[in-house]
Amino acid sequence: MKRAASLSLLLAVAAAAAAPRAPAVALDPPPGWRAASGKTNIPGLILALRGPQGSSFVLAGMPGVPLDDTPAVRSYLMNVLAGIRTASKLDYRVAGRLETRSFRNGLSARLLRVELAGKPRLVLAAFDAGGRTVLASLSSNAPDAMLTPLLGSVRAGAGAEAGAVRTSGLARSLDGQLEIALGGGLRSRAATPAEKSHGAGLALQGS
Repeated sequence: MKRAASLSLLLAVAAAAAAPRAPAVALDPPPGWRAASGKTNIPGLILALRGPQGSSFVLAGMPGVPLDDTPAVRSYLMNVLAGIRTASKLDYRVAGRLETRSFRNGLSARLLRVELAGKPRLVLAAFDAGGRTVLASLSSNAPDAMLTPLLGSVRAGAGAEAGAVRTSGLARSLDGQLEIALGGGLRSRAATPAEKSHGAGLALQGS
């Protein structure tokens, strides 16, 4: 049941946030989280992660709602929540006003907190990624505890391109002489300029 609800959440958020072109955004999943995007063709989806106990985190492109227009941002997030409520058939309720929160990576997000059965369960957020707006959805039994590890690790724009993480397909070294299949916890990351200056041709990450 939790899996079905979590999958509905991923699909509802991504569909509600469909955008013509996804911004360049990347992050390194925290321990216990794994890629869940699969081969989905949902427009606007940037990435989807699944975490412990049915938790999920989704990033998707969204229409260019001005982030300093509080009523417009709240209205958009409320529409997204309505889609999630319908898809999951769960009685999510807004808890509090639209907030602004800054993270260690320089990201500033507009947050809407949501409860289920009187307990914190979901956070919807909107933030700027190199001039384009991104929608984030975090579903967790302890969303406050996961906000910083997830949103605080997001790299946007040029920063995302410099350290973009791939979780599937083949990773090739810059000289083309080494090729490694990704998956099963093995990820590749584009080498940073500093790493390249020291002769690095490929950066890999694994559990």
